[in-house]
Amino acid sequence: MKHLSLTRVDEVVSEDGSTCVTCPELTWPDNDTGVTCVPIEPTYLTWQDQYGIVLSSLAGLGIVGSLTVLTVVIAKRERRVVKVEPFFFTD
Repeated sequence: MKHLSLTRVDEVVSEDGSTCVTCPELTWPDNDTGVTCVPIEPTYLTWQDQYGIVLSSLAGLGIVGSLTVLTVVIAKRERRVVKVEPFFFTD
């Protein structure tokens, strides 16, 4: 059976060959025949992938930054951050 030239990416040719049918969710048209829908194979992120390394590095930087801010706040908790002058609050 031949592929219709007007089918969309997620469609296959119907049994009679005159119409297009949308594939169900999580399936994709077969590249060889174009008349059946095959399941999409999931891909997983691993530690060796470029995206895995970048995301892990960003997460690590976020944790280190948060711990640094927490350490500074705890170390300086007795110190005033804003000095208030009493004349600002009087009429």
